[in-house]
Amino acid sequence: MKSCFGRWLASTDWSFLETLSNCTEKLAAFQSLLNFAIEIFFPLRKIKQHPTDRPWITPELKSLIQQRQQAMAKDPPVYKKLRNKVNRLNNSLRSSFFANKVKNCDNVASWWKSIKQLGGLPKKLPVSNVFVSGKEFHSTELATKINESFLCITNSLPPLNSQLENVETDPAVVNEIISKYHISPEDVFTKLSNLKRTKASGPDNLPSWVLNEFAMELSSPVAEIFNASIQERVVPVSWKVADVIPIRKTDKVKEIENDLRPISLTPILSKPLEHFVAEWIMSQIRHLVDRKQFGSLAGLSTTHALLSFFHHLYGTTDQSDQCVRVLLLDFSKAFDKIDHHILIKKMEEMAIDPVLIAWVKQFLTGRKQRVKIGKYTSSFEPVNGGVPQGTVLGPILFMIMTNDLLVDWDDRWKYVDDSSVSETLSRNQDSNFQTILEGITQWCARNNMSLNPRKCKEILVCFWKNNPNFPPMIVDEQPIEVVKSAKLPGLIFKDDQNEKIRKTPLHA
Repeated sequence: MKSCFGRWLASTDWSFLETLSNCTEKLAAFQSLLNFAIEIFFPLRKIKQHPTDRPWITPELKSLIQQRQQAMAKDPPVYKKLRNKVNRLNNSLRSSFFANKVKNCDNVASWWKSIKQLGGLPKKLPVSNVFVSGKEFHSTELATKINESFLCITNSLPPLNSQLENVETDPAVVNEIISKYHISPEDVFTKLSNLKRTKASGPDNLPSWVLNEFAMELSSPVAEIFNASIQERVVPVSWKVADVIPIRKTDKVKEIENDLRPISLTPILSKPLEHFVAEWIMSQIRHLVDRKQFGSLAGLSTTHALLSFFHHLYGTTDQSDQCVRVLLLDFSKAFDKIDHHILIKKMEEMAIDPVLIAWVKQFLTGRKQRVKIGKYTSSFEPVNGGVPQGTVLGPILFMIMTNDLLVDWDDRWKYVDDSSVSETLSRNQDSNFQTILEGITQWCARNNMSLNPRKCKEILVCFWKNNPNFPPMIVDEQPIEVVKSAKLPGLIFKDDQNEKIRKTPLHA
């Protein structure tokens, strides 16, 4: 059926999209026709799957096993043939599964994830019930309660103006936009080819494997839609909705606000366009980005952040008369509390092209989300602020938001929303860390953000015979806990600097 679908795509004349008046109409027509064809060529089939099934088990293998079992008592010769066939196919599928797992491990995070899966380590259980104020919630009621909890964080933020920007009609200006931000079918082909085939579909229900496998045939109509979106500075309403999947932070969920993290599944087709916009923005601000920012930047990773961090600690404490106080910052609901007005102002101060700012405003304006738990969903509700986690632009926008944080203090390290700061002290020297911390809280106040004193941690790295007794750091009248070890992106950091690499990558 794939070949038939491919021939249908190749024979379809998508030029009719050029005759439609705006981006929203082009997208609606494209998705309607494509989804119609997918339903015809790839009709949904119900397949029973048992929780104990091995990950390489396919419907074909299960069918053969069923035939083998039926032949066991009735036809021994057929049973033997089917038995051998099942064994050969099972061995082949298993070998391919493990080979592909190793082959696709192109970074540390994916390697550890695969090791965890192959080792049979337990997964975190899905959210099925939560107690709130002594009452237990299930199913749709639970999804609604979680959505209300997630949204209450942004309710106090002022929404951006939902009116569309005035679209420039001057031919000279339009031509300039086209020349600066033109997306060719070849560019789209590259982006679609890089989509993960197994990536979950968002509310648009477009299978990512279809976009990936038929990238060549789909590149021209998708380029037409993308170019219309940029030229009009419009993000279609259907690209502004998200299915939010609540992910457990802890094994036992006691509080929705603290124990669940919202991960947004957004329309899959909008992600390649987000990639283009992110690349254009970064090309204009790369020289302005904090040199101590290691996240969301090409060529940098958690490894570079950790190398810089530990190089500083080892170099400083190598001198016997010095110790280091380290503060690991934790922002309360960091992504969800981003004030769109402040973010746009910072983008303007960084001299980002107004065309891109207008598009980002459209990307942030009028968003809606619903919580999805298995087959149960809440209703779609408006989102006033924040940037959705799970989008391509989210980390870039957060990086812009925090770019001016701690810029006057050299011993800092940022990895998107993971930030650390340290102070080097000699013997008998008074600590000035509370002043540094007050500067951070003042920055938070100016930017409508806040620290979570309960999750901020201090570690003292000191090899003196008698450790100094510094006054506690205070945030919102709460002392910061001094700990012996804490999580950094990728490892557990201990105060004796014997870092222990975790068996799973850390993302929070």
